[in-house]
Amino acid sequence: PCSHEPHPLPRDLERPEVRLEVEEAFIPQVKVGQPVSLRFGPLNRDIPGRVNEISPVPLPPEVGVSEQRRRIRKYAVTVEMLEAVPNISLVMGVRGKVFVNQ
Repeated sequence: PCSHEPHPLPRDLERPEVRLEVEEAFIPQVKVGQPVSLRFGPLNRDIPGRVNEISPVPLPPEVGVSEQRRRIRKYAVTVEMLEAVPNISLVMGVRGKVFVNQ
């Protein structure tokens, strides 16, 4: 399992997408169409998802972190939630975990 920080995107609130920041070392394990499980603390359960997009270029380095952390390249990965989540209250920056289903 890989732990990454999801960021919901403002689309369909019943089946939103989340943007993950995935470290370069894990990108070879991620494929478009791949099933994943998303786990957010406020929901207290796993939500099935599917990888929709993997950015071909890394994100800009983080600001205000150590030089060692700035050297870790991250890529944006977009995941669609496959299950309707009523009354969803996820906001940008919420922490969660993503598990790749092999």
